[in-house]
Order: sequence, then C-alpha cells, then structure tokens
Amino acid sequence: MKIPFELVGGIIMLDVSVNGKDGKMAFDTGAMQTCLNKNHFDDFEVR
Repeated sequence: MKIPFELVGGIIMLDVSVNGKDGKMAFDTGAMQTCLNKNHFDDFEVR
C-alpha cells in the first residue's frame, strides 16, 4: 500500500478527512500526542 503525501519544508503532509471535513495533517513519527488546531476544527467536541 502507498499513502500519497506532500513534503512541505521538510514536513510530511497528508490529506485527511475527520468527521467528513477534509484537510491536511502533519505526520510526525516522534509525536506523543495528536493535536488539532481549533481554528480549523472549531465544531469538534472535546471529550
């Protein structure tokens, strides 16, 4: 399987869909958590 990505300034960017909303996310192999920017996902509920 291949996953298409775009390299932007050394950061791997993936096309994603979250709850029906399309966008891009950075792929960080060393990240301990996932972080979403509230400016782009303002209708998300915090659980």
